[in-house]
Amino acid sequence: MSVFPLTCGAFPVRETHETTVECTPATAGDLAGVVEIQNFTASTSHARFATQPSSVEERRGWFAQFAETGPYQMLVARCDDQVIGYACSQRYRDQEAFRETVEVSIGLREGSKGQGTGTALYRALFGLLADEAVHVALAGIALPNDASVALHRKFGFTEIGTFHEYAVKNGRYVSSLWMERLRPAPFPEPEQPGPVSDRVSDPAIEGCVDSCGSCGGRWAWRGPCSLADDVQRGHGPEGPQGRAVPRPR
Repeated sequence: MSVFPLTCGAFPVRETHETTVECTPATAGDLAGVVEIQNFTASTSHARFATQPSSVEERRGWFAQFAETGPYQMLVARCDDQVIGYACSQRYRDQEAFRETVEVSIGLREGSKGQGTGTALYRALFGLLADEAVHVALAGIALPNDASVALHRKFGFTEIGTFHEYAVKNGRYVSSLWMERLRPAPFPEPEQPGPVSDRVSDPAIEGCVDSCGSCGGRWAWRGPCSLADDVQRGHGPEGPQGRAVPRPR
């Protein structure tokens, strides 16, 4: 198994410190950490439509689709032997006609957001999929979630359309924006880190909170780099309605 270290802390997040984050293909031993992230997200937001927590046993069938090669892959980010995030490309439909289509998903543990881990996971995942028979990647984003839309735009996704009020959770209707990324799609250009006050941390949506990358693609499964905290600047990116995504003050 290959391990790719990522050094965070080059730019202060909460405190200035060095933390080693490792990203590797997910194993069965990582499933409990992934399920914990998914259950927390489902219980605290509408990013996941599940209304009841899942057990590890219940998710083993879903996890069995992933491998270290092929269109369906999962990566996990670990820090101090704890799974702090994951990104995956999963089966979109069971029919053979959709064999070159994947649906992507990303999730981060609470407390690990806004540190560049999500961006690094997506960069690595799409780097791997570039060598596979994947023609299109799809993403469904429960609205509102400007940060998630911005992240997917940065990785070459474009809006397809919105399913309006097609789900019900916690007594309210939920709409989803669907986006697509046709192959080949360019990786995002790196941006330089800005002041700590410009950091974005949107806890609402399953880890889709990293809105610009700073490693310039050097890290994506090609070796280590020093990844500064991802930041969001006042001039962009834009939300789904064409407005600047608000920054916390």
